[in-house]
Amino acid sequence: MVDQVGITPKTLENMILALFPGLGDSTIEFVVGLSRDVFSGWMVDHSSIEGISEDYDALKKVVNHVTVDHNVPLTFWRSVGHSYAPFAKKGIVDELVEKENIDPVEFRLNNTVNNPR
Repeated sequence: MVDQVGITPKTLENMILALFPGLGDSTIEFVVGLSRDVFSGWMVDHSSIEGISEDYDALKKVVNHVTVDHNVPLTFWRSVGHSYAPFAKKGIVDELVEKENIDPVEFRLNNTVNNPR
């Protein structure tokens, strides 16, 4: 099962009763369903992709995202995307520089002029 919704709707589902204790089940289902619809059809859940494209200087960037439902409860945690995105991003950069025979440190220094951190 592929869930292309992201973290925000699941967090809302897990927290809505704590935030609004008087809500009935049908209202909760409606609100959570609405958030799922918004993130699956109209916009990307930013918390799921944060940290994936900010580091390197590039004129054109394309980020594709699919959230896979591993049947593990999801909610927000500190840094969300910034905790897992660098692993994928740095791995891809390492593969590219190795293929092109470029020094990895030199590549990073040359491509982070506008974002030196």
